[in-house]
Amino acid sequence: MLRDSCWLILVVAISAAAGVANAQETPERDLSDLARETPELDLVDQVKMRLKLQSEFAPDSDFGSFSIDEYRPEARLKITVPVSSQMGLRIIAGHSVEVFDFDGTSNLFGLGPTSSDPFDELHASTFRLQGAYLFEDCCALLADDERWSLLGEGFWKGRWEAGADLGSGSRGGGTLAVGYQIPGRLELALGVQVSSKLLSSGVGVSPVVEFKWKISDRWMLKSNGAGAQLEYLLRDGLTVFALGRRHSRSYRLDDRPGGVGKGRIRITRIPAGLGLRWNVLPWLRVTTTAGVLAWQELDLEDHNGDDLSDPTADPTPWFRLRFDFRPEH
Repeated sequence: MLRDSCWLILVVAISAAAGVANAQETPERDLSDLARETPELDLVDQVKMRLKLQSEFAPDSDFGSFSIDEYRPEARLKITVPVSSQMGLRIIAGHSVEVFDFDGTSNLFGLGPTSSDPFDELHASTFRLQGAYLFEDCCALLADDERWSLLGEGFWKGRWEAGADLGSGSRGGGTLAVGYQIPGRLELALGVQVSSKLLSSGVGVSPVVEFKWKISDRWMLKSNGAGAQLEYLLRDGLTVFALGRRHSRSYRLDDRPGGVGKGRIRITRIPAGLGLRWNVLPWLRVTTTAGVLAWQELDLEDHNGDDLSDPTADPTPWFRLRFDFRPEH
């Protein structure tokens, strides 16, 4: 157990460092749990489906000369299909909208102070195709029943302001990772992601780290994007948790005058909070989270990638409500 714990502490440290180093988006990839679900899938029933409906709200984020009420609804569909007892495929499709209500005067683009909304609602669409291959009788480093797997995905992302060209806000890429499991105790995925960049040519390379560690029958620690979540099982179907993470997302903006052109906005947040997850019915799970956006930054660039402004906000309350539907139950 000590050897397991030391290794997990190292992975958590790597995950934190990766989150700080990675300026790109840190999504819910779910690669590690695809490796776990693959041998558990019923080849007769064939399909496992999850639908997530979620809303986040942060009122009165104070950026100094202006404030913002922020609202972000999101929908995400995840379908997992078995190919064999050693191979599984998954499709993930999602869309979210960031809606802003501005109050005050801003000058984010250097075009002069204005009381009008500096930018419109921001859209984000994602499509991912993932695969997992489990190796049989590979080796036994920490446990006799451990499993090793090869994990991969290809993805497309669209990030654009309402009115902007979707094509210019599109990116693509792929992920390759190695998975490791001790069933019922530990899940890991370590790899690398390569993707195109939103403004400049070339590609970006970033680390991929996912983990889930069942510390005891009631305690669990798992990755949450570029962050972590600690959970405690109160009773069957009812869990409380604490989380903290860094979240960054970039959007292509619509064309603007004054040499700004089709620029970019990158919104970076650090939410932290406490939550409750309740399995209301076999097919329905409800999760509520309340906390604070400890740090927010709006980083704006023109079409050449030159900085325009980067205002930051004071800490503000943050709320999230999530529904997970599992139709096969």
